[in-house]
Amino acid sequence: MTASQKLTAMRSAMKENGVDVYIVPSDDPHLSEYVPAAYMRRAYLTDFHGSAGTAAVTADKAYLWTDSRYVSYELQRFCVYTYLVLYHCNGLLISNISHTNNMHI
Repeated sequence: MTASQKLTAMRSAMKENGVDVYIVPSDDPHLSEYVPAAYMRRAYLTDFHGSAGTAAVTADKAYLWTDSRYVSYELQRFCVYTYLVLYHCNGLLISNISHTNNMHI
């Protein structure tokens, strides 16, 4: 499955379960430096395998936050058609989501 196909399936599951926003972190519950493969949900969903990043999916938008280590043509080319790639924009998600949304992490 491509990242686009995974995103479509994710949105379908979100709609079926009444979820408006789904946040997909890169870390595990223990905030380990080296994340076990079982917790690499963001890498699976986005196909971006950098060590840092968080994805957020809504019904019509998809965001991928990462840090400046991954500012490269390859990342932009890789994700530009599926995810809006952001760097240091922590307030953007909050400003684009209503307080009535059903958000899951």
